[in-house]
Amino acid sequence: MYKCMKMIIKVAILNIIIYNSSDVRCSVMNCMKNMSRILIPNDLMIPLVNLYRFIGRNELYAQSFTDHHEQVMNQTIERDTYFLGRMLRLNITDPRMRLIITKDSSPRNKEETVLFKIKEVLYNIHQTFSKYMLNSADILAMLNHIYSQYNQVRFEPLNLNRKMAINPGKSKRVIFDETIAEYTNLFEKERYERIILSIHFFIDMYNIKPFTEHNELASFLTLYTLLLRSGLDVFTYVSLFEMMDTYNGEFLTEVKNASFNWEEGYSQTLPLMRFMVKMINESYKKLDTIHKEYAFDQKLRKSDNIEATIYRLTDIFSKDDIRLVHPFVSESTINRALAKLKEEEVIKPLGKGRSAKWMKIIKDDDYSHLFKS
Repeated sequence: MYKCMKMIIKVAILNIIIYNSSDVRCSVMNCMKNMSRILIPNDLMIPLVNLYRFIGRNELYAQSFTDHHEQVMNQTIERDTYFLGRMLRLNITDPRMRLIITKDSSPRNKEETVLFKIKEVLYNIHQTFSKYMLNSADILAMLNHIYSQYNQVRFEPLNLNRKMAINPGKSKRVIFDETIAEYTNLFEKERYERIILSIHFFIDMYNIKPFTEHNELASFLTLYTLLLRSGLDVFTYVSLFEMMDTYNGEFLTEVKNASFNWEEGYSQTLPLMRFMVKMINESYKKLDTIHKEYAFDQKLRKSDNIEATIYRLTDIFSKDDIRLVHPFVSESTINRALAKLKEEEVIKPLGKGRSAKWMKIIKDDDYSHLFKS
């Protein structure tokens, strides 16, 4: 908690200008080299300070989930893989995606191999992020691991875009490495709030496009890593890419808006910062709910708790609706609760397979089945 309060004070006074203005610019050249010109208005500062109150609970969450940490992390990675696959518009059917992600089914084609290897990379990020040193060669290796079935990804050659504010005579790799060096220097010296710093590095990387292909995925995975490094343990328990999907494309819209005029050095990053801080706060609120349900599950017989949840759901529901409330309960426990209520003629299946829906036979306010002998 002391470290949390220390960081809150740094957010408030350490080289961050609080200013009531919506005009946040990276000014000349790229964002990393102009962090001192970034303006943080009051309407963003307050949610940022609230966010650090949540971060101060990281140790509590870690202690609560200690016995199931590996299971919790694996389920989060599975959801991250699924929603990242959707963001990339991989041509894979939903049942196949779920089989590959949750059952480690062998990939049948190149796109399924990409999905399978994204899961491997996400797992590796969770295992190594605390010791990870941002490095362009490692990011390139990560891309080539994911796309090993395709042509090898390389660094882009010389930057020939004369409009770009960054030196047009340098290669993309040199430009990117200089940006990484600037980020690393500011991160280690704690000159600026780390979440804001990571968002601005992400915008630079997204627009530099250092590789010949798949720059969008590389920037998403790098942002994922940097947010974890910034103390956002919430994304061990809550899927970052699922939260992005929840906002129906708002994330990508804000990224594109922040990229407008980036080449001229006038990137408008404030809306993206507002969105990210809002989304991270919502992620912690979701984690708080999961934490309470998890603690409740430990005290009750799990199947009974799942049955109670089913009664609270809409008349037609799916397993995914149950998992949103009980993300760490096993598949077999959910299946037992569904089978029991089906036998009691409380619910009936609509369709077959993992994507099947279920329908209640009784109305929500009819509890007569509880008194059957």
